[in-house]
Amino acid sequence: MHLSDSIAFVSGWYASEGTHIWCSKTGFIHIQSALGQQVNVYVSLARRDQPQRLRIIDVNHETELMSVALQNDGNISFLAPSNDFLCKIVADDFIIPAFQNSPSNDMRKLAFSVADVSLSPTETTKLLQQIQLDKPQSEMLFNFYYDKQIYHESDFKFYENFSQIDAGVFLDIGANIGQSAVSFAHANGRMKILSFEPNATLAPNLTFCRALLRGQMEFYLYGIGKNDQEHTFYVPKAEESYFTQEGSFDPKEFANANWRKRIQPYLKNAESPVELAEFNFEIKKLSDKTLCTYFVKIDTQGKELDVLDGLQSLIERCRPVIMIEKSSDRQRMTAVSNKLPNYRLYYYHYADNRLGQTDSCSPNYFLVPRKLTKNKAVNKLLKQLIA
Repeated sequence: MHLSDSIAFVSGWYASEGTHIWCSKTGFIHIQSALGQQVNVYVSLARRDQPQRLRIIDVNHETELMSVALQNDGNISFLAPSNDFLCKIVADDFIIPAFQNSPSNDMRKLAFSVADVSLSPTETTKLLQQIQLDKPQSEMLFNFYYDKQIYHESDFKFYENFSQIDAGVFLDIGANIGQSAVSFAHANGRMKILSFEPNATLAPNLTFCRALLRGQMEFYLYGIGKNDQEHTFYVPKAEESYFTQEGSFDPKEFANANWRKRIQPYLKNAESPVELAEFNFEIKKLSDKTLCTYFVKIDTQGKELDVLDGLQSLIERCRPVIMIEKSSDRQRMTAVSNKLPNYRLYYYHYADNRLGQTDSCSPNYFLVPRKLTKNKAVNKLLKQLIA
């Protein structure tokens, strides 16, 4: 699809040098500053052996703007019903854009996601207004990582390799505002995401994320650990904003100045004073003995060993691949490796799409069972990825 230059294209997934959108049977485009203007959309069909009905729907007002039968590529036009609206395009079969040149791999990756835009502008604004903590980060999560389908960490490309098989659920332990869930959903739209976050004040952020992902993700407002207990968590606060992504269970970690550099882009004054706010977090042992998963992500700011203790039964039952955030504390990672003697440590190499044992400067470690997982389909693909 191609929007005319007079219509502003402001959301969805597109090639950075144009306004081509990839979608499946349903696509969404958000159009603004358009009242009374003619919207021109160029459509290229995946199938041409029989006519396809194409429907244009104004999502905001739940009204059908037009319906047309197409058998060949071509333009369709309609009058914008309002100044700002979400337009839904529904086809009998797949719609694909017409390109003069072959699309890049990045464009192909975007092909399936336009249909995931389900929030109208009003709903998006309403959910964002309810967010109290990490609001700038959640806005960035929507406008950048979600809207343009960019991984917040390159390691999440690893999960693309398993997007065509049944592999249970993805455990997101240490969900924060939902950035890992969004990145995982970009890579793998097939698996259900279960996110665990002990900071209950981030519930609006995660509610917003769940709405974006249209039910693929569910979240629980507690952490995972060996026993049911509470912990104190320290979060930097500056200019009335909290930066939970930089939080830690150990206040001594704030002696390192790197975290200060990471929050500066969000501050009006780089020299603004910073204080440490305290939050009480609820931790629970994972009690569901029927749950089986082959992919776990852990980002818990120093509580990795406690999480692994809480997951012991699941690890023995399923032997999942575990992704753990890198730490500058070598003793901590040595302790993690000792905790999992039947696992081998790997790094993900983004450019080559493989797991290797040489450091790739990626932000996470991948711990892979020496005997691989207990899922044959996962193991077949893992063998291809391990160098």
